[in-house]
Amino acid sequence: MNWNYHEHKLTGKLAEYIDCIWWEDFTHANPDTTHHLLVPDKSIELIFTDSEIHRYIPSLKTEYTRKSQLCGLRTLPQSCTVRKSPVIGIRFFPRTFYRISQVSPIQTINTCLDPQVCLGESFSILEKDIMHASTQEDRVEMIEVYFEKEINALPDQGRDNVYEKAVNQIEQTTGNCTIDQVAKEQHVSIKTLERKFKKNLGLTPKKYSRLVRFVDHFLQTNVSPSKYAPPPAYDYYDHAHFIREVSAFSGLTPKQLGEANLGIQEAFGRQK
Repeated sequence: MNWNYHEHKLTGKLAEYIDCIWWEDFTHANPDTTHHLLVPDKSIELIFTDSEIHRYIPSLKTEYTRKSQLCGLRTLPQSCTVRKSPVIGIRFFPRTFYRISQVSPIQTINTCLDPQVCLGESFSILEKDIMHASTQEDRVEMIEVYFEKEINALPDQGRDNVYEKAVNQIEQTTGNCTIDQVAKEQHVSIKTLERKFKKNLGLTPKKYSRLVRFVDHFLQTNVSPSKYAPPPAYDYYDHAHFIREVSAFSGLTPKQLGEANLGIQEAFGRQK
């Protein structure tokens, strides 16, 4: 990889909410590459930037142009135009993001919002400080201080333990479990489980399970051109089912996606 990508992992209570703080210099290293295909990657991201990012979702015929933004879970491919790398970004865990969001998670699916709408007016102060900071170390410290304060102020009764355990079960099995199994394990009905997922995640448990399977089994795996048939571990019914699922999330065939240049997603995808 010919560009500088960094991840800072958090500890303690922050590690329940934030997967990592990241930054990169893709546009500096690749000045002629501004247009990118973004496929679902199981992440919710808060991006700090002073340069506009344009996003377009072909299947929905919707587009967004924002500077700093909160990007919700993607279940559809989108095109993205980035002319300047973000200053810094935060990748949240979908499992616990609902605790800190001031809007319903369903409002963040396949879209990007003004961070103040999701996190409150105090975000504007953090954003201003981030933009004026001189080093990434200073920015990381600001982010940690800000979210530690926000998280410590959260009420314990706001947690949905059944929902979070169910998400954890789906993620630990990389999506290879039935919703009936998950509901039984959590001692709730399928209807109750679906209600909790729609409220706290914005997706049904089945849709999230499909997304996890796509990301963990294909996107984050280095697949060679000779291995585009799904191994048994992928738990797809057959090859046709595998193709339909990959196409549904990426808009491409497995072969096309396996050979695609993921650009700004390359560091997050195909890590294994």
